[in-house]
Amino acid sequence: MGVAQEVLEDAETMLQRGRLRTSLDRSYYAMFHAAQALLLHRGFPLPKSHHAVISLFGREVARKGVMTRESGRILAQAFDLRRAGTYDVDVELDSHQIALVVERARWFVGEVEKVMGANLQPKEGESHA
Repeated sequence: MGVAQEVLEDAETMLQRGRLRTSLDRSYYAMFHAAQALLLHRGFPLPKSHHAVISLFGREVARKGVMTRESGRILAQAFDLRRAGTYDVDVELDSHQIALVVERARWFVGEVEKVMGANLQPKEGESHA
């Protein structure tokens, strides 16, 4: 999760500097790295493509209620927007739109941390001592 947090900080800095494409890219990657961390934490081997990570996250995390279904949609939308922002030079990016993506990335990374932290806590009556 350290990489996700670091990249999220970069997204926030780039948004403040008006570097919208870079902020968008970093926001998506913060979510992507958090999703990978959660999948690894849950025992899944990491797929080799972004699309496969997003698909596995949606199927095994969002649809199964580990996180909300909205989390899967947010990750997929960020991927699509990042791809357009990176490869389509005609795409106009709006600072309010990118600020929303950064906010969603902050929420997403925080929710992944909560889920992973909750899974590390001993269940009632158990001890890891």
